[in-house]
Amino acid sequence: MSKGRLQTPAYVARQLRQEAGFGCVVCGNPIIEYHHIVEWSERKHFEPEHMVVVCPTHHKELASQRSEVAYRYKKNPINIRKNRLKGYLFTKRKSQSLIIGSMRFTNMTSILTYGGNRIFGFDIKDEEIRLNLFIPNDKFNPLIEIKHNYVTSAVDDHWDIEFKPQWVKFRRKAGDVSLTVDFRQEDATISANFSILGQEFSFQKGKHLDIGHSVLGNLNMEYIGEPNPASVVTALGLGPSGRILRPNFAMARPQAVFLPSGRIWDPQLFP
Repeated sequence: MSKGRLQTPAYVARQLRQEAGFGCVVCGNPIIEYHHIVEWSERKHFEPEHMVVVCPTHHKELASQRSEVAYRYKKNPINIRKNRLKGYLFTKRKSQSLIIGSMRFTNMTSILTYGGNRIFGFDIKDEEIRLNLFIPNDKFNPLIEIKHNYVTSAVDDHWDIEFKPQWVKFRRKAGDVSLTVDFRQEDATISANFSILGQEFSFQKGKHLDIGHSVLGNLNMEYIGEPNPASVVTALGLGPSGRILRPNFAMARPQAVFLPSGRIWDPQLFP
């Protein structure tokens, strides 16, 4: 931030993020800054129509080009065109545990599954945590997905997304945070509120998790021994007995399919 320049007001920053699809208008990078197309030195303002969201690299580039270039990108952001946000969460601490709400998990690659699909999990590589997360929408397509810290999400499913190098926050609407992932502390932490096929889940610090037949809180689980990828240990398995198959392009009409235990998926039986 230039000397003497004030911080961009929160409501202006949010409006700029929303119109840009929560990432740089040029490349889509969610690590962003707020560029004054009408320069601050020319007029001290926070007018959204004369500002744009950019990553640090393109901030420098647009600042050295004609204003028409920035306005052109502002009208046609790449994340809006693709309806997709992609980013990466960095870690620098030697985290060995993942805290989800009030529950701590250590050395467990699969923490929560629903209908055979891993919702939360992680592994450790080079002493750094690699998070895996899948939150589906009502059609069981990914609403938010994280694979080894790579984050992807549709843009139009969210009211706001704030993304920093070591944390990300998704909001459904004002005051309604659906997911926060934070790698800044000694242990990686997640808080989340979401539903899967009508079943509500709330993972919040200091609150118990109600999973219908039981209530869980202040849980501390650790798998003792060397992790074995061929033998995955799951802490909590929820949902129907069987497997919910995610929509895929092998289906004539991609849709979620429930496969009872012991059944094998056949495209002719489940089109």
